[in-house]
Amino acid sequence: MKKFTIELTQELVDYAQRLGYEIDTRVYLIDRIFDMHKNDTDTRLFDSVPFKKYQKELSEIKAEYDLAVREIGEKIKDIVYKKIGKDDINFDWEIADFNELQATITVMED
Repeated sequence: MKKFTIELTQELVDYAQRLGYEIDTRVYLIDRIFDMHKNDTDTRLFDSVPFKKYQKELSEIKAEYDLAVREIGEKIKDIVYKKIGKDDINFDWEIADFNELQATITVMED
């Protein structure tokens, strides 16, 4: 296995970072609602319009985030292929902290 880092642009990660923040915010809100009502015997709250709206927004933003991450992956793939000099390598990538603007690449050895 070979590991290295590549530099990313702020523009490349901004959108995914913002979506990640929005996901975290909605998950927090839904978690708080569950926590505040964990002892309720009446479950109508979970059928309410506001609760369903939070759930729907979370689902939509999560799908948008997944798409943004796939797009970042495609751009990272292009960068890695150019750096390695071939396009038939198997690798994984990770962005541990969006603020560092780096992706860690792990190339699988054949």
